[in-house]
Formats: sequence, C-alpha cells, structure tokens
Amino acid sequence: MNTTHKTSSPGFIGGVILILLGVLFFATNWLQVSVAGPLFVIAFGAMFFVGMVLGGKNVGGLAIPGSMFVMLGLILFAQSVLEHYESWAYAWTLFAVTGVGIGLVIFSWWSDKPQLKRPGYTLILIGVILFFVFGAFFEMLFGLFDSNISGSFVLPLALIALGVLMLFGRFIHWQQFIEQLPPHNERQV
Repeated sequence: MNTTHKTSSPGFIGGVILILLGVLFFATNWLQVSVAGPLFVIAFGAMFFVGMVLGGKNVGGLAIPGSMFVMLGLILFAQSVLEHYESWAYAWTLFAVTGVGIGLVIFSWWSDKPQLKRPGYTLILIGVILFFVFGAFFEMLFGLFDSNISGSFVLPLALIALGVLMLFGRFIHWQQFIEQLPPHNERQV
C-alpha cells in the first residue's frame, strides 16, 4: 500500500483553496467589517506562494507578484478597518515598490540567487522612504485626514529618523550591513 501523498495533487490544492475560502468567510463574519475584498486579494497573493512552493526553486519569481498582492490586500484591509481610503495617495508606494522588494528578497532566498538580495532590500527601503515622504506631504500640507496622525509624535519622529539616516548614512558600510540581513541562502529543501 502506497502511503505517500503528493502535495501537488488536485485534491490537495483544492482542499487548501476550500479551507482558505472558509477561513476568509468566517473572518468576514466574525470581524463585522467589510473586509472580504481585501482578504480575497491576500488569498490571491498567497496562491502565488503556493505555486512557488509546489513548483520548486525554478519558479521563485512567483514571490514577486505574490508579495505585491499580499501587500495590496494588507493595505486595503487596513483602509477598510480604519476607513481611511484617502491614504491610497501615498500607500501605493508600499504596494508597487516595497512589495516588489519583499518579493525579490523571497525570490533570492527561495531560488538561491543572492544577487537579488541587495536590489530587494534597496526597493524595500525606497518604498518605505517614499511612503513616509508622500505621507508627510499629503498629511501635513493638504490635511487629507482628520485622524491627526501628522500632529502625533510618530510621523515627525519617522521623518527626523529618515533625515538623520540620509545625513549620516554615508558612514555606514551598507554592503556589509545588507550581507548580514536575511536570507543567508542556507535553507535546505
């Protein structure tokens, strides 16, 4: 009797999809917030990761669209819960730039391509910086929100930290710093 089960069989994949859909429907009923759309976007992004895992090292590039869709779903989820859809004026940087960077880092690790690690972390940093810069611009100059986030300590301190990093960042050996960041491409499949 053969007791081995293939994780790439249609029954397994279908079962995983049905379980994820059930969890999504349960979460939308439990949270009492209209988050079904964002959760479906997150699940769609997760399917890219399922395909990456089932496809092996050769399809590590699926981490890029997977990360982008998961990031998009998380942004939409936060906007739904907080009811601040106007933040899309600057939150797109997390989807379009940071999401790609996260995908490149995962791709680097999964497919043993260390040359993608530095561009991935660079995109993550650029995306986060753009998020804070555009966020400060739209929050402070245009007063886009009534949440008073610009008046709190979080945004000003983040901007000061980014400014200090820009001024004194040249004294940091970034190549050595990035090499210390994960992934170290030492995984075993």
